Amino acid sequence: MIRQFTRFVSVGVVATLIHVTVALLLNLVTELPAQAANFGGFLSAVLFSYAGHMHFSFSVTPRHAVHGPRFAVTALAAYLASSSIVFGLHETMGYPFVTAMAVVGAAVPMVTFWIMRLWTFTENEEAARDEAVGWVVALAFAACHLAILWDTPINHDSAWYLLATEDWLHGATLYGDIIEVNPPLNFYYTAPAVVLAQNFGLSLANANFLLGTILLTGILGWCWRLLPNLALERRVMLLLLTAAALTLPFLASAQQREHLMVLFMAPWVIGRLTRTPGDAGEMPRAAVAALGICLKPFFVLYPVALTAHDVIVSRSLRPIFAPGNLVFLGIGLSYVLATVILHPAYFTEIVPIAGLVYGEYGFSPSHILGRFLEPGLMIALGLAGAFTLRTHARSLTSLLLLTGAATAIYLIQWTGYSYQFNPILSFTMLALGWLLLCDDIQLGRPAVVAALGTLALLAYPMIAAGTYTKDRTDTFVSELEALGKGTRLLTFSTALTAGPAVALRTGMD
Repeated sequence: MIRQFTRFVSVGVVATLIHVTVALLLNLVTELPAQAANFGGFLSAVLFSYAGHMHFSFSVTPRHAVHGPRFAVTALAAYLASSSIVFGLHETMGYPFVTAMAVVGAAVPMVTFWIMRLWTFTENEEAARDEAVGWVVALAFAACHLAILWDTPINHDSAWYLLATEDWLHGATLYGDIIEVNPPLNFYYTAPAVVLAQNFGLSLANANFLLGTILLTGILGWCWRLLPNLALERRVMLLLLTAAALTLPFLASAQQREHLMVLFMAPWVIGRLTRTPGDAGEMPRAAVAALGICLKPFFVLYPVALTAHDVIVSRSLRPIFAPGNLVFLGIGLSYVLATVILHPAYFTEIVPIAGLVYGEYGFSPSHILGRFLEPGLMIALGLAGAFTLRTHARSLTSLLLLTGAATAIYLIQWTGYSYQFNPILSFTMLALGWLLLCDDIQLGRPAVVAALGTLALLAYPMIAAGTYTKDRTDTFVSELEALGKGTRLLTFSTALTAGPAVALRTGMD
């Protein structure tokens, strides 16, 4: 694959030179206008790229009726992605054009390579059809999820980030004018939703839901490729159960940080269950997982728990230096360094304050610990634990370790907020799905019935609770809407959940 990627980059470099050379010649020799000359250069580069990638990068037998349209879609998607990155980073967020182009140069070729390798120039049509099934299921599930969320109130945590990020993009100083105890990554993740809302007339909440749905679709499509080699209908069922585990616990907290973390981690988790350590895809899966783990310092416990288990089982320290862990370390340190450079006030002003006040708000210890008494959760963990001990299934062991890490993170934070508990439910549902559908875990009929019943018992309260609602927020909104948008309202209260939701729904500052 490295050799293939090297060839891919070589073709890309030559295509860029052709683009520039042809454009300059057309402009200087034929005196074509700049835009027409640039289009001529672009068209020449595209034609060369098509031939070069087909014959050199991927060495496939030409089938222009198949490869041509796929290449056109891929090239258009790459162009739109690069334009969106430049627009978001340079024109909207104010970063230098060089920075935006550096992000384009790092991200777009890598994604384009994988699309071309797995779809555009594949010769395995059976694999391509299998891929199509997965993407159709992923897209259909994500569309249903978006339909459920559309035009519903967004949770107060995401509402706060939408409002604060909007102010930030309009010139407010992060950790100066805007005070937030968490590090800055979620502001960057929220910025595209604000830009989308501003440019397409969407509400901030709907724009956030839409981008979250796009992310969910991509994650599910990736997970489809990583699922075990089961019969097609079993793979589809396992993908749907995976999708349920990634969404049902978060219906009332969609796109909140714990939700984003679970989404970003999903391919890495599934890869951990189905791929051998050190395979070619471990590093990109770890890189995407790191995008979620960096959202909160507590989340580092997930890779730590799995690595500690590997060290104990192998009786060696080598798992510590696995490629995925090196990626986690590199991205984590880069994020800390970027925060020091771009947002020094976070360390000098916010961290000392957060050390004093964090954890002072929350629920009672009985409420915090009482969450573990939910019958569905207790039975699910008991089932998964019993079959792990009986079968020594590596997949169930990993999922239970992740559930244990999620439990530790919930208890360390010690506030009892429901969204902090949701990853426990997510990994537990995933363990039940794996228990039911994986061929290497043989279940008798009573165990199947027990697992299905437990999954229903676990899922029903999530479905019954539905999307985010707060009665007092509705009361405040009905009282305040008459004041009109643009009104500034100052409140003094420890009821933090009402403020952002009311502000978002009424248009108040």
